[in-house]
Amino acid sequence: MGFRSLLRLRRPQRAGKLLIFVVAACSISFLFIKYSERNRNASVVIENVVTNLVQPFADEKSTANLSLNVYVWRELCGMNVQDMKQTPTFPYYPDQKEFLNDVFEVSDNTEYYGQRIFGFLQPPTSGPYRFAIASDDSSELWLSESEDPKGKRLISRVFDEKACCGWTKKDELNKYPTQMSRFVSLQRGNRYYIEVIHKQGVGDGFAQVFWSTPSEAEFRLISFEHFRQYSNNSVVLAKKDAYHMAFSNKYQSQFEMKVNMESRRTLKFYSLSLVPKANYLPLCEYKSSAVWNLVWNASVISQYESLKLLYLSNVYPPDDTSMGDSGIVMGWPNRVADKEIVESVVNKTIGSLRRYTSRNYVLERIHRVIHKPDPVYGDRFSLDVEVSLERSKRSFRLSEHVFVKTGSGQLCFQEGIIWKNSVTVYFILPVKNQGNWVYHFINELTIASSLTNDLNFHVMVIDFESRDIDMEKAFNTTLLRDRHTLVKMTGKFYKTLALNEGVARVPSEHDVVFLFDLHIDVPVDIIDSVRKNTIEGRIVFYPIVGRLDCGKSLTDHQGFWAEDGFGLLAMYKSDWNRVGGMDVEKFKYKWGGEDWDFLDRVVRAKLEVERFKYPGLYHHFHHKRGMWDMEPTTSNPLG
Repeated sequence: MGFRSLLRLRRPQRAGKLLIFVVAACSISFLFIKYSERNRNASVVIENVVTNLVQPFADEKSTANLSLNVYVWRELCGMNVQDMKQTPTFPYYPDQKEFLNDVFEVSDNTEYYGQRIFGFLQPPTSGPYRFAIASDDSSELWLSESEDPKGKRLISRVFDEKACCGWTKKDELNKYPTQMSRFVSLQRGNRYYIEVIHKQGVGDGFAQVFWSTPSEAEFRLISFEHFRQYSNNSVVLAKKDAYHMAFSNKYQSQFEMKVNMESRRTLKFYSLSLVPKANYLPLCEYKSSAVWNLVWNASVISQYESLKLLYLSNVYPPDDTSMGDSGIVMGWPNRVADKEIVESVVNKTIGSLRRYTSRNYVLERIHRVIHKPDPVYGDRFSLDVEVSLERSKRSFRLSEHVFVKTGSGQLCFQEGIIWKNSVTVYFILPVKNQGNWVYHFINELTIASSLTNDLNFHVMVIDFESRDIDMEKAFNTTLLRDRHTLVKMTGKFYKTLALNEGVARVPSEHDVVFLFDLHIDVPVDIIDSVRKNTIEGRIVFYPIVGRLDCGKSLTDHQGFWAEDGFGLLAMYKSDWNRVGGMDVEKFKYKWGGEDWDFLDRVVRAKLEVERFKYPGLYHHFHHKRGMWDMEPTTSNPLG
């Protein structure tokens, strides 16, 4: 029975009660005036009588509590409940707060939302109850044995074990065996915590909850008179406050996940002392057919065609860079370098080091080797290996770029190929109205720094009047307080100008600038790797980003590698100036193509490109609606 129908039935009762109240009140007032002087205590009795007479009307007002709380999250990809649980603001910081005060059915004709419906259930009689749920798309029904939410357990759900999720039609209760619960014993007068988690993908969505009672075996939608609110708070926390609290709470779980994914030995590698740089290999001239072929072709190929002339490096040992379906080429992992060739280069390098230093270095482990093949001049190997001294427990890190001349098999150090292990890496981060992803970046960067003890970095935040985050508050952490610069800009989001402004504020030409993006995980070793693979005047590092499918994450990393994307890049500021920065006139108030344009100019500047699929560098799927469409306050971006 609907709420309004119930009120209509109660109107005669209300009229009768009102008449009784008026008569009683008049009588009491008369008695009070007549006998107040004879008995002062009568006022106490009269007040009690009036209170008792008014109480039924207070009960009528309490029908507002006959409802359940509904929290709604918008713009969430995926159709599975698990996709919703992964959002950082779940379960406490929704986009909307509503109340359900009708039968247990909630419908919504929008797409990609999720909702949490919760409160207390008060059964009309004692005995065995059975519950059932129907929804489009997937859902879970939880019930506690008491009013304590901590005691809740999953009793039924809409989910297809053979697919990603599940869905039903309205009132369809027998599509999946998990839709109906077992019998649950409930007591009249007790309250039981109940919760539904529902995730909708495309199309119209709904969630329904039914029960069969001791007196009625047929399933019916649960009616509102059995609901009790969990909370009457309908205020939605401002996004900038919600994000701050949600991501602060999420930090520990993110940290633990990264620790579990990386071995202790891998994390220890970055804290090892470096084997001192020395000339234990002969010097040889720097030559790269990749550079000269690209420069020659740059004058004859069409615009944006230089990316087709690039080729990827090989890695050793094999890494976890497969992105799901092995039949999809763009999901394939990095090519694995030949084991025998890699081990031969490593052993020869360590042998030369032993002879030069007269110290008995031995190989402990090959951490990572990047092999850049060049059939014309020879192959370059970027070595990261752990070595130790014989009869000593102390380990060292040997990290060098070694070149093998074609046809000779001789190892050498190429002139000018020297990486600087202490150079500061500047993240360049343009932002507008992406508060949740800024906090994601802060958490990820903080974890990476803490696990590797790498503190030599700085973040240039170029902010276009973001309204969903307090930037100063967000970056006011122990780690980032003195390692960030906030560049405030106004007007429409202007990516190319933001990048140029961020790089312009990097203090030294001999620092590394790393054009980064939001929505991306920060691998624990990325800062060190940027230094290793970026050589001033020689090499620009373009790590390949993996684009995750909707609802996927770092742990399963299903999606594809964006081999045609060149938005993330690391280079020395001196090389940035040499290339000329971003073209702010051609790419004004838009993006897409500016990275290819910049790559063309990198090639013409005779800079080599290092490129491979970077494990852990994953771009999360996200909706673009409302990201940069707020009206500018001024036409001048610099204010």
